Amino acid sequence: STLDRSSAASDVYKRQSLGLNVNSYVDERMDPIKSSDAAAKYLSELYIQFKDWNLAIAAYNYGPTNIKRAIKASGYSNFWNLRGYLPTETANYVPSFLSTLYLFEYASEHNIEIEKTKYVRTLTDSLLIKQKVSFSHISDEINIPLDSLKFLNPAYIHSIIPVIKNKDHYLTCLLYTSDAADERSSVD
Repeated sequence: STLDRSSAASDVYKRQSLGLNVNSYVDERMDPIKSSDAAAKYLSELYIQFKDWNLAIAAYNYGPTNIKRAIKASGYSNFWNLRGYLPTETANYVPSFLSTLYLFEYASEHNIEIEKTKYVRTLTDSLLIKQKVSFSHISDEINIPLDSLKFLNPAYIHSIIPVIKNKDHYLTCLLYTSDAADERSSVD
């Protein structure tokens, strides 16, 4: 349908305008930092466009063109009035988003304990990679577990860092403190 084609074209434009690369080697939508930055930037742009956070959140889910069409068809510019003119997914997306936001903001007031993550935050560093190289080669050369490289670098689809002209590629890896380095060398 026309709507599907325009949404697909819009997705490509959105990725490019937000600086996210997607090709056969790299999908930066999978990079937690780059994709989070892009999502925040996009949501801010939608807020500027609609001047309403609820409509911005709906447009984030359904696309700004579709929200404008729904506004035009319904005559409403308030999300709660517009909700009946939107697909179920989008009509439920905004309340779900707001509920989650409320839950995290006011959990203690409702005696809700949010379980802390079981994972320890690890210090990382980034290495500029200037040639095509596989994660397995890097793992062997600098003695970092392959699974760690894959986990910390989900944007590299084939566990290979490509060479693309005029494009820097960085590898995120564990940063060992001097204590951790001493511990590692005593194990070897």
